[in-house]
Formats: sequence, C-alpha cells, structure tokens
Amino acid sequence: MTPAPPPRWRLAAYGLLGLPLAMAALPVYVQVAAYYSMQRGVALATLGWVLFAARLLDTVQDPLQGHLIDRLRHGIARWMLLGGVVLALAFAGLWQPPASAIPAALWLGAMLVLAYSAHSMLNIAYLTWGASLDGGGGALLSASAWREGAGLAGMLIASVIPATILSGDADRIPAGMALYSLAFAALLLAALLALLKLAPAWPHATPQPNGWRSALRRMASNRAFLRLLGPYFLNACSVSLPATLALFFIRDQLQAAPLAGAFLGCYFAGAACGLPLWTALARRIGVLPCWRIGMALAVAS
Repeated sequence: MTPAPPPRWRLAAYGLLGLPLAMAALPVYVQVAAYYSMQRGVALATLGWVLFAARLLDTVQDPLQGHLIDRLRHGIARWMLLGGVVLALAFAGLWQPPASAIPAALWLGAMLVLAYSAHSMLNIAYLTWGASLDGGGGALLSASAWREGAGLAGMLIASVIPATILSGDADRIPAGMALYSLAFAALLLAALLALLKLAPAWPHATPQPNGWRSALRRMASNRAFLRLLGPYFLNACSVSLPATLALFFIRDQLQAAPLAGAFLGCYFAGAACGLPLWTALARRIGVLPCWRIGMALAVAS
C-alpha cells in the first residue's frame, strides 16, 4: 500500500530553507570577488588563487561531510544549527575585511572556507532530507518544487539588494551589507526552525559499518553513478564560470556596472517564470527525461 503523501504545508516548511541558502550563495559565488577586486584593491591574480584554494578545499571536504551525514540519526538538529551559526557569522564577516589588500585577501580566504564549509553542512543534509520524501503522490517532486521556488525567491532578493548596496557609496557598503547579513541570519533561523519542527521527519540513517572506503568502492563499481560525473562536471562549469565572471563582464565589456542588479534580477526572474513549466513537464514525461533536457540546455547555454 502506497503511503499517503505529506501535507503541502509540511512540504512548504521543508522548502523554505532554500530561500536563505540562496540569499547567501549568490553574493558569495558572484558578488564577493568583484567586491574585493573593485573596492578592496585585491589583485585579480591573488583573488583567483584564493578562490581556487577555497573551492578546492570545499570539493575535498564535501564527500567527508556526506559520509558524516549518512550516520546522523538523532543529531541532525545540532548539525544544522551549528552550520547555520557558522554560515551567518562567516557571511557577515566577508563584507567587513581589513583595509589593506594583503590582509583583505587572507581574510577573504578564511571567511570563504568557513562559509563554504557551513553552506555544505546545510545543503548536503538538506538535499538528503528532500531525497527521502518518497511518500507517494509526487511528494519528492513537490518538495523539490517548493525548495527551488524558495531558492529562486532568495536569488531574486540576492540579485537586487546586495548589487544595489555594492554599486553605491563605497563607505556605506560595510554598513549596508551588515544589515543584509542580519536579515539573512533571521530568515535562516526561521527556516531552520520550520524545517526541524514542521517538515516531514528526518530519515534515520541505517548503520553502515563498512566505512568510507567501502562506500568509495561501491561508487567506483556503480556504472550509473559514474555516468553522472561527466554531465555534472560540465554543468558545474556552465554555472561556476558565468557566476564568477558575470559582474566583471557587465562592468568591463558592457560598461553597465549600475545595471548589474537589473541583469541578475532578470536572469533569476526568467528562472522563476520557467519553474512551473519544468514542473509540469516533469509530471508529463517523467523526472529523469526532464532532468536530462534541463541539464543539456544548461551545458549548451
């Protein structure tokens, strides 16, 4: 007998965390590099090495975090609250660097490591939570739609407000971003409480005594998993390269720095408008074929 799907309000409580995670992700991945280069005088070469090192560390630690999350049974609340506190503090710290270039670059590296680590703590557990929602009636698809819709709302907020602050008076940027960071922290706390108290229950992990080496061997022998790595790599490139370089392109090539917020807002508004269409297509042709079409379009574009 197929279990009844969770009520919509529980799925909405699950999806809400997508909003603050997106509010932090866009400034960290898109706007912080331009801020340190244009406003803090960090050389582009130095900036590139700092970003590369922080992302490399993030790449290495993600599987370890996933391994730890697989073993969480009753500690998910502590895990996610710890990640939320670290993310809120690191995000706020990113916009309050030292005045000179070299200390600012070192500060950027430290804050990025903390922000990436905390964001991964939350996001990996969050996606694991959502993947467990198989209660029938399209619960997994509905939860994903709530999560992506909230994420797009967060992207729209992050594309307009920080861009407006960062394009204004340089002396007012730290204060403006401090207010944005405070609002982000409040929304993050509210979303975490909704997730922990109102969403469908966290899936209790089953013991996996064989350890992480056995998990790596299982992944290496799983052909379906290995076939995913190539498309995921291309998709990551198609997302990360424009994200890092978009503001530099708008400023240097288009000579339209004051319109950066409008460009980003239009981009994510288009994504928001397309979400109902993609959800309807997934219900019509299936989740996997729809995912393949979306992945191909993302890589090609």
